[in-house]
Amino acid sequence: MIIMRKWAHILIALVALVAVSCSTTRSLAPGQYRLRKVKVKAVNDKKFKTGQVESYVKQKPNSWSLLMCVYNWSGQEENGPVDKFLRKIGKAPTVYNPDLVNSTVDNLERRLEYLGYYGS
Repeated sequence: MIIMRKWAHILIALVALVAVSCSTTRSLAPGQYRLRKVKVKAVNDKKFKTGQVESYVKQKPNSWSLLMCVYNWSGQEENGPVDKFLRKIGKAPTVYNPDLVNSTVDNLERRLEYLGYYGS
């Protein structure tokens, strides 16, 4: 029983070390930002469910995950077989693109008009 506790403590320590050492912005170029959150808010209609239109948002936000850390372990410019493998199994961070914001607003306005919310 004591041996299992030691292994559990070692495993927890390793997972914590990996989580703390992970930088989700390491693979971004200067001036780029990771998209953390997208918020759709209904102002005048309390009954409107924003979940109806969230699928029309062009960029999906990042959530912290081990897969993003694995992608970042591959490095920025290396193209070796290990780096390619890490990029393949990892998840690239979503980079904020201001051009897609206008496209998303247009998408949302069209969808809201289709649902009967004119002048939204």
